[in-house]
Amino acid sequence: MATRRAQHLAKRITARGRRLTDQRLIVAEALAAGREAVSAQELYARLRGRHPRLALATVYRALEAQVESGMARRLERAGHVSSYIACDPEHHHHLV
Repeated sequence: MATRRAQHLAKRITARGRRLTDQRLIVAEALAAGREAVSAQELYARLRGRHPRLALATVYRALEAQVESGMARRLERAGHVSSYIACDPEHHHHLV
């Protein structure tokens, strides 16, 4: 049975017409579980042990889809590295 958080994230993924995939949900759950901004590479490193078939390109695409749908924000770090942080549907501010 899916957790309440997973169900909520699944609804948010599909709300904008996106197809729900295991990979999108895995990335969304991992990003939502963190309290700080992470790069795609950092998130991939956290996930690949439990999800060895998950590709780095899939993580990038899932994160960009979350940015487009308002589920995450992209923040630019020094050295042209993007980091991502999950967003609640309500208005909020991030300190970086």
